[in-house]
Amino acid sequence: MIELECEKVLFHSPQDEAAFFAWSQAIPAVTSVVGRGSSIILTVKSKRVADTSLRELLALFRRYRISMPQLAQFRNANNEAWFASPEKYWFKSVFGR
Repeated sequence: MIELECEKVLFHSPQDEAAFFAWSQAIPAVTSVVGRGSSIILTVKSKRVADTSLRELLALFRRYRISMPQLAQFRNANNEAWFASPEKYWFKSVFGR
């Protein structure tokens, strides 16, 4: 299991917070969403996640300004062509180059 830390997420309203939890829990690769101190921990089944789940994680992390480098661990031979493409909006945020 992999834990992704969503540290000090800023919610703009109670509905925004509800939307975050609903969205994160609806991602098929996410097995649990729990609060731990000032963080929210998303537990993911394994490093091999479906492209649809990875795209949802990218969007969720971007929307809520969650540290994206932790998503780099999901890079593999099957998704490298699109996930690690320097033209993608998330490339610098995830891979830092």
